Amino acid sequence: MSENLHFKTSLIFGPSGSGKTAFCASYPRVAMLSSRREGGLETVDYMDPVMFYDPKTKPLKFEVEDINSMMVTIHQRILPLVDRGIVRTICVELTFHADDAMRKMPVDDRNGWAKYANLEQHVINLDELIKKKAGLRLVYNTLNAPEDKAKETSGVLIPGKALARKIPAMVNLTGLLRAEEGDDITERVLHLTAFGNYMPRHRYGNRLPRLVRWREPSCCFRDLEDLLFGRAKTNEEGLIERVEGAAPLVSLPSLPPLKK
Repeated sequence: MSENLHFKTSLIFGPSGSGKTAFCASYPRVAMLSSRREGGLETVDYMDPVMFYDPKTKPLKFEVEDINSMMVTIHQRILPLVDRGIVRTICVELTFHADDAMRKMPVDDRNGWAKYANLEQHVINLDELIKKKAGLRLVYNTLNAPEDKAKETSGVLIPGKALARKIPAMVNLTGLLRAEEGDDITERVLHLTAFGNYMPRHRYGNRLPRLVRWREPSCCFRDLEDLLFGRAKTNEEGLIERVEGAAPLVSLPSLPPLKK
């Protein structure tokens, strides 16, 4: 049974360009898995190191093509790094990975739903694997689905309605991330409670605000930790304010670069 690790599992979803990859890259010692076809991990190469959990420890990047390459990469390349303390978070950029997985699976004319069931089982297996691993976090990153005005609902953009409903229920925190453009400035807004037809939520009661707003590069995950443990609060706009006299979070020691 896994320990009670805060933010053990998360889902960050939102429009393209909202900052999801950068946000997930701010988790502790993160290994990021993404579709080779998407190429979204290039974002990490141009991030300000101040956004990383430890500015001296850059996220590790892995490109995958289908379910098999995802699981092989995790078991053969990432879990050994977890055992050595080099990796403490696995980020899965799920929207394009799910699309790749669906295309690579053989077509079954008699059971058209089989591909969706296989994808769902893949995500469940991945979720169970991470939750059993002590000290390891899992964060999913997906696009948001368009709002359904008639049904007044919306959610994440992945194949299969059942899986799209289950993933938010499988995690400790679901956040909707948006970018708001202003005069010469871009603000990132992370909604942690209902916004429009979207229903982000978390399991931390009143310890977290309804939204968090950033105007400058910031270690986003550190900010969530500070809010959770009372080292910070948000003002009426959602901007973070440090609590005077609160004990700072002790950072993880930086690691030497990996040998290729």
